[in-house]
Amino acid sequence: MSKPECPLCHTYYPIPGTQPSGTMTTKVYPDKNCQGYYGDGVIEIVFNFPSGTQGPNHRNPGTSFSGTTRYAYLPHVDDGKLAVKLLEKAFQRGELFTVGRSLTNNSDNVVTFGSIHLKTAVGGGPQAHGWPDNTYFSRLQAECAAKMIFHDDQEDEMMGWLNKKDKTSNTII
Repeated sequence: MSKPECPLCHTYYPIPGTQPSGTMTTKVYPDKNCQGYYGDGVIEIVFNFPSGTQGPNHRNPGTSFSGTTRYAYLPHVDDGKLAVKLLEKAFQRGELFTVGRSLTNNSDNVVTFGSIHLKTAVGGGPQAHGWPDNTYFSRLQAECAAKMIFHDDQEDEMMGWLNKKDKTSNTII
């Protein structure tokens, strides 16, 4: 399978994922904490997907699916803020969720989590999809990288831009 690229300039572009249409909103709660990050606050991410009809990129095109609302939590620290930016890109590219079979409630044609893991609890550790989890941020970066989702500075470097500007001419060097 070849990578999708522009036939003229050969620039790679990602193929959108199978996530249905929905919204992603974030809110900071300064008085709440993720376990292991006391006094930092919590970033709550709300994903809302209305019910709809599966499109051509889903398992059962033309079939209805049930919508849902899902929540994710990150500590309000520098790594958490960077993680939100990655998750926003993953959401915009349709990689965080999909329509399929829920293993949790044994239902078909529902919105389910995709292959990029989210923290759905502020405590309980990794076994409860919560905090603390000392390797989460590095795993998140790796899972996103597997989908060609990177931080802006990493994308710039990969595209050959050094992100340094010549102070006199305002050109990239």
